[in-house]
Amino acid sequence: MAAKIKKKTTTTKRVVTRVVRPAAATNGSGGGGAENQPDPFQIVAEWFQKHLAFRIGVAELPIVTLLAVVLFCRLALYTHETYLHKYIAAMEFTPERMEREETYPRVECDIDDLTALDPRPLILQPNQTALDATENVLLHGASLFPQTLSTKTSSNLRSYILKRSRSLSPSEKVDVIMNDYRTSFTLSATEDPSVATALMEIANNQRLSQTLENLMGPDPTLMEFQVIIARQGANPQYFHADSPPRSSAISFAYTFGPLYTFLTPLQHTTPDMGPTAVCPG
Repeated sequence: MAAKIKKKTTTTKRVVTRVVRPAAATNGSGGGGAENQPDPFQIVAEWFQKHLAFRIGVAELPIVTLLAVVLFCRLALYTHETYLHKYIAAMEFTPERMEREETYPRVECDIDDLTALDPRPLILQPNQTALDATENVLLHGASLFPQTLSTKTSSNLRSYILKRSRSLSPSEKVDVIMNDYRTSFTLSATEDPSVATALMEIANNQRLSQTLENLMGPDPTLMEFQVIIARQGANPQYFHADSPPRSSAISFAYTFGPLYTFLTPLQHTTPDMGPTAVCPG
């Protein structure tokens, strides 16, 4: 009985050893027979992955690129037809639109159209509010806001403008009416501290800024910042509107937004120096 028990124990050990060996051979430890043959499913999977990457890279990538280009073109065409075309058509100011949308026909003004014969009604007094200034602008077409810039700021800005005017290139100059003995060019808010200081003082003038918002709506935009230097010998300009009547709110109040010109003299100007004249009304 003892020998039989020992034999069974030995047999059990051999069975365990044989079970372990195929597992070790699978991990590359050697061994022969069917246990070492490659897995057919793994071979098929590797072949499929290799050839699929080849198809995507060589055969299908150009097709995908072409489809992406077609899709982009269709999207651009839809955007143009749905949105941009309407805005482009709205910007075409045709003669038919001019005849249909005109609100103030162009007429010649005479002395009976003037609202003031001297400048005093146009000058705003310290006790007048922004609402008073708004009504004054609407009545006369212009108003004078005293002391918009400080004396120091005006002097610094004038000095910088004269300095820059001596080094202007032909492309920087802007033509104006009666161009002889006049120099005009545009300024940038960041090109010199004197320019930024002047703009800040104008923007911080509460009565002026509130008046502009009453006339044009909240946060009006500065469209142009231009300088005009009139030297001795310059001929006087004729009366004119800075906004062309046929392409502005002067004649088409419902088509164009309001546009106002703000003039700021940078030195004490006497009548014999040719100051700006205004025709109120």
